[in-house]
Amino acid sequence: MAALQALRVCFGSILAVMLDETTAFNHFTAPPAFKGLPVKTRASCMKRGTFYHVQSGCPSKLRMSSREDESKSPFLYFKDVEFYSDESTGLETLSTRPLGRVEEIGIFPLGLVLNPGARVPLHIMEMRYRQLFTKTWEGKQKVGFVMFDQDRNRWAKVGTTARLISFDTKPDGKIMTLGEGDERFRVLKVTRIGSQMEYMKALVEYIDDENTEEDLKPMEEKVWESLKQVLALSNELYGKQLDLKDSLKSLAPRKSYNVGKKPLRSEVVRQRLFSFAVAQVLDMPLLEQQSLLQVQDTKERFRREMGMLEMAQQFLTAQVSLKHAFGSNME
Repeated sequence: MAALQALRVCFGSILAVMLDETTAFNHFTAPPAFKGLPVKTRASCMKRGTFYHVQSGCPSKLRMSSREDESKSPFLYFKDVEFYSDESTGLETLSTRPLGRVEEIGIFPLGLVLNPGARVPLHIMEMRYRQLFTKTWEGKQKVGFVMFDQDRNRWAKVGTTARLISFDTKPDGKIMTLGEGDERFRVLKVTRIGSQMEYMKALVEYIDDENTEEDLKPMEEKVWESLKQVLALSNELYGKQLDLKDSLKSLAPRKSYNVGKKPLRSEVVRQRLFSFAVAQVLDMPLLEQQSLLQVQDTKERFRREMGMLEMAQQFLTAQVSLKHAFGSNME
């Protein structure tokens, strides 16, 4: 029963993030589960720091972010999340393996997970982060988003750099900006501890999925078809006519690609971005989203997403059947 209740929260609003969002988030309040809520409702919910079921609004709540509820989650990978700690800087790997591309960047802790290719609107108010985003816009400093877990008061070791698509400074000095996820990285060592007036800096190593010659076409097509089925079921259950974003459709499997042959580099990149676009759609608990971001295997990411979509499909199919049997007044 607890698992079904969790599924209802996580997948009842699975389609909310498929619509374009233009409303800016405050940088310290942007839980993924609020995507799709009306602006006033979302603002009210954010103040309470709780995940809510999008279809029924704030009153029907179930916190999926707190430790006490993690044992009830139908997801299994939240314990894999890597959090940064001073005791384990990652610098010891210098002597045990060759490092990839390393760079010092500005760190921006945020209560969400930014996937490569995903866009997030932000309202920057704190002076230290105004400095960071201004330097990023001017091309003087890269900014890296890392997931901040308020329950643990810790931030994730793996994050994503962001390109700024737009940048608008208001008369009071606050900044409205739109960021797009770019490259993933793993923090090696904090080089400047953040303060009230200075943003944090860290030495990071850029990471990517491991290269493979395996044909992932059948798996990604299965994920794509399952996602569309979940969309159709959710539309039927809630009487909606939602559609997938064009940005997601543009990354979907292409029929012109020859199954069984070694994929071209362009197809490998598209498949990776498609796997992240699907992850962005799935309204999972925050730690599960972070776990998917850490995965450096496109096939494994597809496999986990397929499992979540299958659970969503089973749940929604049962709900649609109950709706047909008992009418639209079913709770």
